[in-house]
Amino acid sequence: MPAPAREKLLDAALRLLARDGAHGPSLDAIRLEAGVSVGALYHHFPERSSLVAAVRLRLLEEYQRRLLALLAESDTAEQGIRGGVHVHLTWCREHPDGARFLVDGGGAPADDPLRRANRAFFADVQRWWRPHVAAGALPQLPLDLAWATWLGPTTELVRLRLAERPAPQPPRIEDDVREQLATAAWAGLRALAAPVPTDPEPRTGASR
Repeated sequence: MPAPAREKLLDAALRLLARDGAHGPSLDAIRLEAGVSVGALYHHFPERSSLVAAVRLRLLEEYQRRLLALLAESDTAEQGIRGGVHVHLTWCREHPDGARFLVDGGGAPADDPLRRANRAFFADVQRWWRPHVAAGALPQLPLDLAWATWLGPTTELVRLRLAERPAPQPPRIEDDVREQLATAAWAGLRALAAPVPTDPEPRTGASR
């Protein structure tokens, strides 16, 4: 069965956005790449920004579903944190066009559907995180700092590796690098969870 026009447009838009950058392809270029009529294009996406936003939302929802599934299957905090790094890298390798588009910033400001999806996603992440905080395995951190410590270095490496390779080639991530990133994420979060040592004898400021 032929793909619906909307899916053809989303797939074509992603290919061109990954190749030409978020501000590159015009609506008509995307329509021609998708092989759909002008009427079909404007029926689904009357503006370019709505098409770009739909591409970004589809990518993020797919990525978020996979990461949440991994967390749901993780018995320990370490399994979830290390596994999250591997899920992130695997998704980027399997979806190089999507990874290129997302690390480029997504091409449009966040709209309401994207904000709702992100709120739901991070609420689920926090529900997984809280019991591990109570057990002392993970630190109590602002969400943005926790996310940056966990997956920030991995995201930056993907961005740098994608820049080395022409679209649509996937990022080059060796197995030992995957393990190093997973270990660094866990060690960084564990360091933040550790109590700060205190001086058992407060100093008076005067030497004797």
